[in-house]
Amino acid sequence: MRLIRLLAFTAFVIGCSEPTAPVAFSGTFSLRSINQAPLPSIQGTFNGAPIVFADTMAFADSVPIPGAIVFTRSWLLQYPNRGVEQLRAQYEASVSGDTLVINDCPLNVTCSAIALAPLRGVLRGDTLRLLARPLSGGVQHEQLFVRAR
Repeated sequence: MRLIRLLAFTAFVIGCSEPTAPVAFSGTFSLRSINQAPLPSIQGTFNGAPIVFADTMAFADSVPIPGAIVFTRSWLLQYPNRGVEQLRAQYEASVSGDTLVINDCPLNVTCSAIALAPLRGVLRGDTLRLLARPLSGGVQHEQLFVRAR
């Protein structure tokens, strides 16, 4: 019994003595797939959903964790009956551990309440899984981003 207590105490001390490093939301992440379909892919199931050719999120190298961060998101996409468009906007997000919560309205833009539903992502190593909120008539979808090396 004494040995069991000693082993349990040792495991507790070792487990608690190693600090966990904060997750670094830094660098550039490129979209690899939407709902496991490689790019180009249709983003959403609603009528008029765009075809996404590229989507990147660029974070500054020094990110305060936890806290609010600003990042730049760039897309290359095509809506039905339109040419290919390149869009770029800055967004604000909050970070808590390995979780990123993105305000879906770009900075300095007034958005309707429907556009304000946050996007949630989880970072594991160099992979960021982002769950995009349901759009009007659409379903929630997963976007898989990978950090550029």
